[in-house]
This record gives sequence, C-alpha cells and structure tokens, in this order.
Amino acid sequence: MEVKIVKIGSSKGIRIPSKILKEFNNPDGFKLNITDFGIFLKPTKNSVRVGWKEAFCNSKTCLLDKSKGA
Repeated sequence: MEVKIVKIGSSKGIRIPSKILKEFNNPDGFKLNITDFGIFLKPTKNSVRVGWKEAFCNSKTCLLDKSKGA
C-alpha cells in the first residue's frame, strides 16, 4: 500500500486508512521505531479504563475517592 505525505499544521504526516485501524482495534496511537528497513509502527494498547472516572462520578455522587486523584 502506498500513502502520500500530507501537511498537518507546521508538520507532515501520513493518513492511516480506517480499514487498517479497524484491524488493530482502533488503537489510541502507535510507537514509531526506525529500523534498517524503514519506519516500523506498532499499535499501542487502548487504555481499558478510559472514561471510568466520568462513568462513576457525577454531580450528585462519586463512587471513587476524589482525594486520591482517581
């Protein structure tokens, strides 16, 4: 697959097709390594607990101890 480099603000990047992202369960990001063969992208794992604090806390009750920075 060939992709083009696109301008993103003052930087440049590549677009990763959604079909490929879905194969990796839509990762939050990628670790980028430079190898002798080129650039290697390894998907980072999605944080399982993203949004948990908001789900357990609202304006009336909070099931988490706010003093512990949860």
